[in-house]
Amino acid sequence: MDNWNGKTLERYFGLLFDLLHGNGDFNVRFDQHAQFMKSNGLRNWPVTTLIPFLLYADEQCLLRNDPVVGFTNSFPFELDYQPEPNSGTYTRLQRLYKLVANLMETEGLKPRDNLDVQSFLWVVEKY
Repeated sequence: MDNWNGKTLERYFGLLFDLLHGNGDFNVRFDQHAQFMKSNGLRNWPVTTLIPFLLYADEQCLLRNDPVVGFTNSFPFELDYQPEPNSGTYTRLQRLYKLVANLMETEGLKPRDNLDVQSFLWVVEKY
């Protein structure tokens, strides 16, 4: 981002706003945002998913590769992880978060939002 000019920043914030607040299919908007990030040298999941996750933790997810992929390696869930951000993997990630939140609730844990689910995934994978 250090070498982004005004036009690139304007495009970035336009796509980010559209991703967060736009109309139409979320998957299309996600892929447009991810493609822009990739074409500007930022082709990783955390950079692509962090801002939506922080702003809308009740519905959006953060994909940090090690905790999430590590968790799915020992949990019966097919994430179909791809290293470059894409809406297909992200949609499955949202399903995983919902599944884990439901399991947490079944066990008496009460996740407030996906921040709690992300923390749970991290702790389970780490320990």
